[in-house]
Amino acid sequence: MNCGVIVAQLTARRLVASPHSREIQPDSRVTRQRQQHHVRTLRALESYRAEVSRREMATRFFDSSVTRDEWQDSSERHFIRDMLRDGRRMSLLAHRSAARTRQRLLASAFEFYSLKDAEAEA
Repeated sequence: MNCGVIVAQLTARRLVASPHSREIQPDSRVTRQRQQHHVRTLRALESYRAEVSRREMATRFFDSSVTRDEWQDSSERHFIRDMLRDGRRMSLLAHRSAARTRQRLLASAFEFYSLKDAEAEA
């Protein structure tokens, strides 16, 4: 299963469970390394949206100072680019999953109240 899909599902479950004060069980399908990667990916996306340059992100994430000429060929540049791509994908999937979950909840609530009204009329 795609890791972005797993994160989107977890986000949707948390959105659904939080108003009802339910306990969310940790997902054992996501390893510790994958969780750290997701956290770094989302931090990179937030930094990018806050208009931090990619080179500055690499400096902060990897504790390395890269000159302008080295930056063009560095592996950090490609890693940051890939993290931003993954972050955008995760964000989009989480938004879609949350919208689908909300739609299902609204439909089930509508059915519940429709049945309740039908019973009251009878």
